[in-house]
Amino acid sequence: MKMKTVYTLLLTILIFSTTASAVQTIKWDRSVIPIQLIVGVERMVTFEGPAQVGLPPALLSTNIFRQLFVTDTAYWKALQPFNNQRIKVRLENTGQYLLFDVSAKTVRQPTASASEPLNIIVASTSSTTAQGMAQIQSPTTPLAPQPQEKATLFEVLRYAVQNDYSPARVITAVPGVTQIDMQGLQELRRHYRHPDHRFLSLIPMQSWRGAGWYVTSIKVTNTGTTDITVDPSRMQQSTVNTSNGVKNNFIATAMVVRQISPRANTHLYVVTDKPFFSVIGQ
Repeated sequence: MKMKTVYTLLLTILIFSTTASAVQTIKWDRSVIPIQLIVGVERMVTFEGPAQVGLPPALLSTNIFRQLFVTDTAYWKALQPFNNQRIKVRLENTGQYLLFDVSAKTVRQPTASASEPLNIIVASTSSTTAQGMAQIQSPTTPLAPQPQEKATLFEVLRYAVQNDYSPARVITAVPGVTQIDMQGLQELRRHYRHPDHRFLSLIPMQSWRGAGWYVTSIKVTNTGTTDITVDPSRMQQSTVNTSNGVKNNFIATAMVVRQISPRANTHLYVVTDKPFFSVIGQ
């Protein structure tokens, strides 16, 4: 298996630290869908195609609620308890709106079902629509050129990994992805919330922007004398915790190799919604 394929598979497994579990399917029947989140537990909600999410004012604060949307999937995480809030989701392919009543509570020991992915399906009317269009459109009518798709967050992450691990001759530029100038090197070991940070050096090396997100590569070096296994979820924006015991994590983190031998290094990738140095330390 080629190294490029290996990196792609690893990122698919590691990104967002989503644990494999049963998928709960919910059919939209015009009734509001209730979802109860557990504070600190991320919930993955997948739709049938690209969508736009409209948040109520109460959930716009990143100290209360965090959302990451990639292609057709939303990642919702509550950082504080809150009562029912109405979230509107617009399906781009059909223009249809779906409604959710989302609430959050604190649970000391969440069960596995708290993080089960949700798959939202809608009664399909595409076949009827397609038949009607077939009667109207002449088979000789030329199709309009399709706009070039923008880069996805996954493509930005994959491109970042290629820049760190692949020879320059095999790296292909990704449309819509640009490299961001780093303003200076900064030791980030105290942002890794674990006693092992004493034996680690974490230096931000490169950053890329695409899909509305920033992906920054951090070089992690083991300065100790024994192997260290790095947990990317322990990497935080700030050296202190937020309220309610929820850690001040980045939007997402990922690694290709977690175990580091003495004097060896690997790379940790963090996702932010602003340039890296404007987020770190807040």
